[in-house]
Amino acid sequence: MTMKIKINGYRLSHRNRWLLLKNKVLTREELFLWEFYLDQMDFDYKHDTYGTFEVDFSLISEMLGYKKSKPNNSIRNKHKKLLKLGFIRKTNQRNIYSIYNPERYISQTSRWKGKPNDYQKDEMNKPISYIIQNIATNIQLNEIKFQNTETNFQNAEIKSASNLNKKTYRDLSSSKGIYQVTNNNSNNKCDYSNIESELSKEDVKLIRESIDEAQPYLKRLKINGSK
Repeated sequence: MTMKIKINGYRLSHRNRWLLLKNKVLTREELFLWEFYLDQMDFDYKHDTYGTFEVDFSLISEMLGYKKSKPNNSIRNKHKKLLKLGFIRKTNQRNIYSIYNPERYISQTSRWKGKPNDYQKDEMNKPISYIIQNIATNIQLNEIKFQNTETNFQNAEIKSASNLNKKTYRDLSSSKGIYQVTNNNSNNKCDYSNIESELSKEDVKLIRESIDEAQPYLKRLKINGSK
């Protein structure tokens, strides 16, 4: 079966989708691909294919301005991210995927029987942690917190280290979950145990690995005017 890309008609969209970018749930290109999939899904609840769409990575790559030649990794990687987070789901048919909560994006009329108005009222002025439950299946608040925290965490540690002498710089990690920088005159600790208690073990591991990767850069910093 050859994929037919839909380019006619229109569909409803929710303005709160931009929170997915603001909160770093998706990148711009991942959001773009998800929006494309929403346009491609079957809107007719009478069909067996309701809420589903077909995927042909070569055709999609060409349509969205990527290289058409295989392996189409640019699209495949973004597709995998959407699949992992539960924006889309596999079906029992090859190359056919389904949208999570398709009625959120379909007109709320007697003909189409969507529920965008209901979702809009329910989600109004709600935080991303609440809204995301209606958009994807595998995103937890802790994952969003981790993505927002990781960069700020590393930046804060690098900034702190830049004010120390190389000889007094000790360690940025401990097995107790307290990341500290120590000098001869004071002991400055940033206690991240509260953050760790809210994160999964996998997220904590990723944070620690990120700090380990930053070590070479920190050691090259010019600290206290040293060259």
